[in-house]
Amino acid sequence: MNNRTLLIAIGGFVVLALILFGVIVACSPKKDQPGDQTITLNYWTVFTDQEKIQPVIDAYQKSHPNIKIAYKKLTYDEYQQTLNENFAAGKGPDLFSVQNYWMPKYFDKIAPIPEKGYKTADYQKDFFPVVSDTVKDNRIYAIPITVDILGLYVNKGLLSKSEPGQVPRTWEELAGNPDTKKPSALPGLNNRQGNTFNQSAIALGNDKVPRAADILALMMLQQKTEMTNPDQTQAMFNLTQTVNGKDVHLGTDALRFYTSFADPGSTNYSWNAQQGDVPTAFSRGKVVMMVGYTYLIPTLARLNPDFEYDLKPVPQVAGTNPVNYASYWAEAVAKNSQHPQEAWEFIRYITDREQMAQYSESTQQLPARREVNQVDEKLRDLQGQLETAKTWYKGDAEKADAFFLRMISQTLSGEEPPNAIDRAANELTTVYKGLKSP
Repeated sequence: MNNRTLLIAIGGFVVLALILFGVIVACSPKKDQPGDQTITLNYWTVFTDQEKIQPVIDAYQKSHPNIKIAYKKLTYDEYQQTLNENFAAGKGPDLFSVQNYWMPKYFDKIAPIPEKGYKTADYQKDFFPVVSDTVKDNRIYAIPITVDILGLYVNKGLLSKSEPGQVPRTWEELAGNPDTKKPSALPGLNNRQGNTFNQSAIALGNDKVPRAADILALMMLQQKTEMTNPDQTQAMFNLTQTVNGKDVHLGTDALRFYTSFADPGSTNYSWNAQQGDVPTAFSRGKVVMMVGYTYLIPTLARLNPDFEYDLKPVPQVAGTNPVNYASYWAEAVAKNSQHPQEAWEFIRYITDREQMAQYSESTQQLPARREVNQVDEKLRDLQGQLETAKTWYKGDAEKADAFFLRMISQTLSGEEPPNAIDRAANELTTVYKGLKSP
C-alpha cells in the first residue's frame, strides 16, 4: 500500500469515527444541560385548600415544564413544629407560608429574594404598607398573596329594625360619649333579660371572642398607644403617655373600653360567655354585629347558607385618622432549598397581578397588591381600609396573644386594669429581651 492510499484509509477511518461519535452524543441523554432536568419544588402551607391554589400551580407548570410543584397542606397545630424539626435536620420544603407575626422567628430560616430580583422600593409601592413585616435590612424575605383585615359584620335585618338603624362608623356612634352628649346605640340594639341576651348588640368584650387579642390591640392602636419602644426590647402599652400636655394611659383606657362590653356593671354590657360561639350566634340572628377577620366568611356560609349580612369597616375613634388592623400569610423560600432561584421565580409568579386576582376571587380574600381590584363584592368596603392597616411587634405571637387574653379575663374577674396590663407588659418585655439576646 503506497503512502497516498494509506492516508486515504486513515482519513476515512477518522471520518467514520467522528460520525459514530456524533451519533452517540446525539442519542445520549443530556443530563448536564441546564433547563432539561425536572426540578421539584416542595411547597408547604396551612389553611389554603389545594383546589384553590392548584389552578395557579397548573398554569405555572404548563409554562415551566421543567418545574414540578409538590404542594402539601398541614394543619395549623402541627405546622410550626414540623417546619422547625425539618429545618433543624437540614430538610423541609423549598417554599413555605409564614404568618406575618412569625417573621422575627423565621428570618434566619429564609433565603431572601436576590437583591436584583425585586427592589424593596418597588415592593412597597406595589403592595399595601402593612407588608413591611416581611422586609428586614432592606431585603424582601416573603411576599403575601392576600391580606386579611378586621371588619364589622352586620346583620342587616336586625339593624334595620332597631334604633338607630345605621352602621356605626365610630365607637362613639355605637357606645355614645357623655363628654359630647352623644347617645349610645346599644340600648336600642340589646334585648336582655337578666344575664341572658335574646338579642345582643355586639359580640365583644371577653377573651372568648375570636381574635380578641387582635381586637384589643386594634383599639390600643386607634388610641395612638405606643406598643413598644423603638428598639423593640420593651412593651410600652401600659405606660403613661403625654398627649396635648396631659398624662394619659391610652392602653389601659382601651382595655377598659374593650372589657366594658362584657361587664355586667357597664352601660356598654352586650355580651357574655353564656351566648356561646360568636359566629354561630351571629349566623342564627342572636347578635346584630361582630368584629372579625374576613376568614370567617366561609364559616358563616357553612353555618347558614341563606344568611344575609354586610361586612363594613371596623369603627374608628371619632376625630382621628383611621387605623385598621391586618393579619396575613406570606410565601417564603427556605434557606435549605437547593433551588432558591426557581423557588423565588414561582413566588413572583403567584404574587403577580393576574394570579393574585384569580386566587383572591376563589378564596374570597383581599389581594395584597394595591392595583388588583377584582375582589368579592362583600369585601369591597374593606379593600380601601388596607391603606391604613397596621400590625405591631409581638415578638412571640403565641405568648403575646396569651398575655392579652389573660389581661382581658383578669379584668373581667375584678382585677384593676392597671395591674392586669402592667403584668402583661412586663411578661412581654421578658420575651422581647430573650429574643434580642445573642
